[in-house]
Amino acid sequence: MTLGSRSVLEPVSETRPRFQGQSVRPWFCWALIASCVAIYLVDPPERPGSALMPGLWERLLLHGPEVSLGEYYRVLSSSLVHGGLLHLVLNMSVVVSLGFGLERVIGTARMAVVSLVGAVGAGAMTLLLSYGAHTVGASGMILAWAGVMLPILNRQGRRSIGVWLAQIAVLSLIPGISWQGHLGGFLFGLPSGFALKLGKGRFWWAAPFVLLAAVALAAYALQLHREATLPRSPELSHHVLKPEEGSGIPRRGQRDLLHRDPFELGHLPGRLQHE
Repeated sequence: MTLGSRSVLEPVSETRPRFQGQSVRPWFCWALIASCVAIYLVDPPERPGSALMPGLWERLLLHGPEVSLGEYYRVLSSSLVHGGLLHLVLNMSVVVSLGFGLERVIGTARMAVVSLVGAVGAGAMTLLLSYGAHTVGASGMILAWAGVMLPILNRQGRRSIGVWLAQIAVLSLIPGISWQGHLGGFLFGLPSGFALKLGKGRFWWAAPFVLLAAVALAAYALQLHREATLPRSPELSHHVLKPEEGSGIPRRGQRDLLHRDPFELGHLPGRLQHE
């Protein structure tokens, strides 16, 4: 991989993966872009009246109380949903500029695995630290790619990615940006990068454990918040509680209240965040 005219990958030994010289088509990134664009086209949040599949947007975003009721797929599906055209375009532009190069280097299968780990890690951290927020966007996964790249880049590459990460850290402080998703994606992408650097065989051995850690964090977050909302009366301790009124998924009439910003969307009225 190169930045400008300079290679940014470290030389690799015979025991490490031969990243340079590969010419892999970025099928995973193309599939990600196609999925995100398709979901936007059939249910655009800015134009609910023109939706071909009304309600799809609301059913796919990440919201802790809904996940606690068994809709676990939201941890992954929220990475395919965006809060508006600008949010979609900005995230997909990073998929092209960052994701295409990474996938050509590590291959489609490993790209799919590290993306899965990053998406689950981003969702888990969001559930832990921002349980009641409504969150959408692919940038948690994108930050995982940055974490993956750090161990396999040379000094020049790490410097470039470091500057980009610093910029994202500043953007993450803007209200309406899911810094929790950014943090989770990056933290789970980093060990995936170290696993890649060890070699192909060791990566496939280590990756399931990193994914398991992300799933465990999500389970812990759900259990933690479930216990926090349980009634203290012993006779009610086994009742299933539904989300309190006002904490549910925002309806179409409320979409104009969404925060939209240049990198990520995610919270709804009061608690809508972008990734």
